[in-house]
Amino acid sequence: MKTDNSQTSDILRQRAEELLKQKPSKDYSQLSKTETHEIIHELELRLTELEIQNEELRHLWAQTEVVNDKYTGLYDFTSTGYFMLSQEGKIIELNLSGSNMLGQERLHLKNSRFGTFISDETKPTFNLFLNKVFSDRSKESCEVCLLSAGNFPLFVTLTGIANDNGDQCLVPVVDLTERKQAEEALLTSHQITEDIINAIPVRVFWKDMNLVYLGCNKSFANDAGYSNPTDIIGKDDHQLTWSNQADLYRKDDRHVIDSGCSKLLIEEPQTTPDGNTITLLTSKIPMRNSKGEIIGVLGTYIDITERKHVDDLLVQTRHNYETFFNTIDDFLFVLDDHGNIIHTNTTVIQRLGFPMEELIGKSVLMVHPPERRDEAAKIIGQMLNGETQFCPVPIVTNSGIQIPVETRVSRGFWDGKAAIFGVTKDISKIRLSEEKFSKLFHINPSACGLSDLADHKYIEVNEAFHKLLGFEQHEVIGKTAMELGILTAEAVDAIMLHAKENGNVTNVEAALKTKQGEIRHVLLSSENFYIQDRKYRYTVVHDISERKQSEDKVRILNETLEERIAERTNQLETSNKELAFQNTEKQNRADELYLINKKLDFHIREIEQFTFIASHDLQEPLLTLTNFTRLIKEECSSKLDESENKYIEFVSGSAKRMRSLIKGLLDYSLLGKDSRKTTVDCNKIIEDLIAEQSDSIAKSKAIITVPQLPVIYGYAAELRSLFLNLITNALKFQNPDIPPKIEISVENQENVFYFSVADNGIGIEENDKEKIFMIFKQMHNRNEYEGIGIGLALCKKIVELHGGKIWVEPGKNAGSTFRFTIPMIT
Repeated sequence: MKTDNSQTSDILRQRAEELLKQKPSKDYSQLSKTETHEIIHELELRLTELEIQNEELRHLWAQTEVVNDKYTGLYDFTSTGYFMLSQEGKIIELNLSGSNMLGQERLHLKNSRFGTFISDETKPTFNLFLNKVFSDRSKESCEVCLLSAGNFPLFVTLTGIANDNGDQCLVPVVDLTERKQAEEALLTSHQITEDIINAIPVRVFWKDMNLVYLGCNKSFANDAGYSNPTDIIGKDDHQLTWSNQADLYRKDDRHVIDSGCSKLLIEEPQTTPDGNTITLLTSKIPMRNSKGEIIGVLGTYIDITERKHVDDLLVQTRHNYETFFNTIDDFLFVLDDHGNIIHTNTTVIQRLGFPMEELIGKSVLMVHPPERRDEAAKIIGQMLNGETQFCPVPIVTNSGIQIPVETRVSRGFWDGKAAIFGVTKDISKIRLSEEKFSKLFHINPSACGLSDLADHKYIEVNEAFHKLLGFEQHEVIGKTAMELGILTAEAVDAIMLHAKENGNVTNVEAALKTKQGEIRHVLLSSENFYIQDRKYRYTVVHDISERKQSEDKVRILNETLEERIAERTNQLETSNKELAFQNTEKQNRADELYLINKKLDFHIREIEQFTFIASHDLQEPLLTLTNFTRLIKEECSSKLDESENKYIEFVSGSAKRMRSLIKGLLDYSLLGKDSRKTTVDCNKIIEDLIAEQSDSIAKSKAIITVPQLPVIYGYAAELRSLFLNLITNALKFQNPDIPPKIEISVENQENVFYFSVADNGIGIEENDKEKIFMIFKQMHNRNEYEGIGIGLALCKKIVELHGGKIWVEPGKNAGSTFRFTIPMIT
């Protein structure tokens, strides 16, 4: 600034010298000395005045420069952006704040169009604003959104003022983003508050001085039987479902308003819209305005009906826990942080023989052998650090007897303080069970194998395994079934298709290859189980190769029989046609037909005899298996653990089902063999069956409707079995929530009795109408409905034995209707 002043002084001096040269010089030579002194004095005064004026000018100039600097700073760094725009919307001039708003340098922004920085949504608003500023020459304002380079969108307000010439306008730009965000935040806050009030399980309500509801949250409205909180406004308690408690509520409200004191955590009843009574925990406080004046009551409550019920349950649970704690067979210890006993169960007192007072406050190590206490302390520390899972150090009784155990510890709280819980399990029985399991494992007539699920390698197999598959012990241990060639990968996948969620399989047919390459057909069952921290698989294989061969023989005989029957049928058809033209050969053809029927009867008897013999042969190994499992169960069930008893039950159940299948096969093959036809009263059969099934009928609340039934000529035992199977099926396959209804009826048509047995059960799929009469064909899961799938096959054979037919139709409303025909007595 000083340099500028010097330059100005030099310019003024030059101009003064030029003006002085233009004026004529005065002649000062004739002046007297006095005049000369006066002139010099005058000049000195003028010079001094000029110097004072120059100093004032310089000071004024400095002040002007300071003001100019301040103005420039205010202009550039004010939060408001200033833009000078042309009529076309071009930026003529702008301050630093304006360039920051647009995110570019000032030099780059000059002569660019301001409208390019306006968002598409607000651009029409800006164009209208600019037109009005220049056309109306009035002060205009609008709000738009600026899109600046590298910044978030800015919400701004523009104020336009045109200059006197009307070719430019000054546009101050004020950033409204924070205000907009604050407004949105305020709206969001209101919404969040409302959402919170409506989302919390606590019921909230507020009333005016007249105890009329001003508002509530949704859960409160729902309690009152309304879906919207606005439905409550303007009502009082007498108009709501809890009108019986209205006076009680209003008395509390009036006390809070009149006293100005809150009433907190009041237990009170409430009637619900469905007429039930629940218990509330209510709090009420005075509701005040901004001046602190009471204007109503604000209240909240929660439903504590369940909690009160839970409190009662907790008391009972505590009692049950104490009972359980003191009756459990394991040794239970509760320790403090130092390992001292603070509580134990009666098992410790009774079995170890220590008085309670000798244990409380003592180190738990006192129940371990003295020579192994350091070892026990170390292992307990490792368990608490997660380095090991159990401690095998035995415990000793007061008399010095050692008990083999497995001890596990964990951290927790006891009476509100940190504690250590120890569970010590007596494994004496487990060791005994392991010895028994080993004996049962090795004497089992079925092939058994034990493998590690981590790598599927065998760790133990029994003698039956070696006999069945031909491998020696050293050839099997450490190998997998696939490595030995016993099972292929495809066979494993096929078996696992039948696996349950836990990986267990039951009675899955599989083909195993022996060491010599022979294929053995087996029933395979396996179950996974844990021993400590490792998982194993126990597999039992029952050889059914002979049964498969028998089935193949029966199948081949059936196929041969069917072929012969078809062949004889064709021959008979040919013979019948020839009989129409060759009456003279009728007797010869009849004799031939007689011989064919004799041979057919021979083959049928041969098949029945084979079935009878095969079924009896199958019962022998089953009888052995049943006797062994019964013997084990009777002598060892109380000594086996849950898994071992489960294995016994599994073997016993499988044997029981196989016996049922064999008995069913025998019944089917012997049906009608030795029976003789007699007159049979169907009314007597049904009466006896209803009496026999009275327990099942009463339990299921079944209704059986029976009309007067005829007396027919047939096989009494078989007809009884026919009606028994149809009635028990109707009771078994009932709808879960509907009592069974069974209707038996009969009609006489053309010398034939048409019987019907209708039920309202689960019905039969259209595709299964023919399959249900096939032997051993079950349409439902055995776990849901017991049976072996032979009942309806017996019914079909009985009806056909009497020369009739049987079929099934859908019921009128639901269920099924079984119909069959029996020829009348003529």
